Amino acid sequence: MDYRLYKRLIIIVMVCGSALAAWIYARPVAIAPASKVLPQVQTIVPESEVNEADNSKKALCSPFTRELLLVCEPNSDARFSTKCDTLAHIPTVKHPDDVAALVAVLINEKEDGRVRNEVANLLGRSKFVGLSDVLIQVLHNDEEEPRFRAFAAQHLGMQLNNSDLEIRSRVNEKVHNLVYDRHFEVRREALLALVRQKDPQAAKCAVDWLHDSAKEADITRDLAIRCVYDLELRAEIPTVRTYVRSPNEIIQIAAIVALSQWDDEESRSAFQEAAASKIVRVQRCGKAALQRLDKFKTAENDKPANTQAAAAPLKKVN
Repeated sequence: MDYRLYKRLIIIVMVCGSALAAWIYARPVAIAPASKVLPQVQTIVPESEVNEADNSKKALCSPFTRELLLVCEPNSDARFSTKCDTLAHIPTVKHPDDVAALVAVLINEKEDGRVRNEVANLLGRSKFVGLSDVLIQVLHNDEEEPRFRAFAAQHLGMQLNNSDLEIRSRVNEKVHNLVYDRHFEVRREALLALVRQKDPQAAKCAVDWLHDSAKEADITRDLAIRCVYDLELRAEIPTVRTYVRSPNEIIQIAAIVALSQWDDEESRSAFQEAAASKIVRVQRCGKAALQRLDKFKTAENDKPANTQAAAAPLKKVN
């Protein structure tokens, strides 16, 4: 055989072999292991057991559905947006295998945080009794990033409303400790959770953060201002006023919002300065604050007239 012809045949075989290998590699294989892991057949919970608001959806009670498998496969290459959408549209899960699979996603620090957040939401909707313990496990994981630890703290704070007294007590203790966490993102979520519960420690913590003169405290000062307002700590108004011209626009905006909602006329000049700011967010906030003050002032001026009109005797009709 001619050497050149032989060489061409070799090249053709090599190209075809490479193409075949690429085709085999590219084929979807995510669902292939399902038969080994998930031998059972999908079943559906009766309509009567599904929340009326979710009549168009059905709760899962099978080991997995095709959608849930897409999310829970460790090597799934599905985009996080697809996973989030899938999880958000599942009303509840009931089968232990479904719950176990979701817990595996929740504690996997390598999974996208947004997906794990939706998993926590789904487990919360499903009234999973072990959710608080799983969240505490996540918070104890040294490999976790601050951002998702904050998500976990947020979800844990929601468990303060759990109907189970034992769970509520355990969560309460943990959330109180998280106020002193190493990550400021977690500290913020913990304080917010305690403020929603009107917890006495929330007031003390918010005031401490507000009065902390250290520059590092600026990272939580805007939240401290918001919390003293939410807790109606009017005694802190003079301190909040000191931040109404803060060079930190986040803190400045928090102070303007709180003082304007307190109808603090003494801060009007600061609001006017803010309304003339070149920073758009500060400018809008300042204008909104002035509108609030004017609205409150008009309402106050109208009160005596209304009171007088109500107190005036009706004329007798002959």
